Amino acid sequence: QQALSTISRRSDGLLNFVTVYRDLTRIPKPNFKQVVVKDMLFESKLMLLHKTKSFNINIDITTMPDEISITADHNLLEQVLINLLINAFHAVEHKEKPQIIMTSRYNKNERVIIEIADNGHGIKPELMDKIFMPFFTSKADGSGIGLSLSRQIMHLHKGNIFVKSQQNKGSVFTLVF
Repeated sequence: QQALSTISRRSDGLLNFVTVYRDLTRIPKPNFKQVVVKDMLFESKLMLLHKTKSFNINIDITTMPDEISITADHNLLEQVLINLLINAFHAVEHKEKPQIIMTSRYNKNERVIIEIADNGHGIKPELMDKIFMPFFTSKADGSGIGLSLSRQIMHLHKGNIFVKSQQNKGSVFTLVF
């Protein structure tokens, strides 16, 4: 009985691995259109409204100027934002006043920047080089594909994703288009 249980558990683990790996390698071809960044940020926030209310997390959105738009695949980019917001939720989980700030602006090179900042626990310095690696996770229930998938999606958009983090102060993930 114990051997059958072990085989069953291992089979479930392998099936989960195959599913996650398939998801990581099958990003659909982007359908590029003009996207108003402010609208996309608000839609991403709305998708996770139940979490913000249940955990009493405040999410602020600022765009300067309001009409910033980019050529992007709305669905793929929204997935990146949701991945980053979910990670931010985990980071601020035990904070007294959890805060997440989403901003968009132009940088000095006139490229569009989207930042997702939190006041969470930050990323340990020894993990910073690993967080974008497929299947790497520091969460007990994580799959390790969220940030890797986000980076791949940003590359499909001819952009990039960066992170800055300080222990016990928070993290800022920056999307550059």
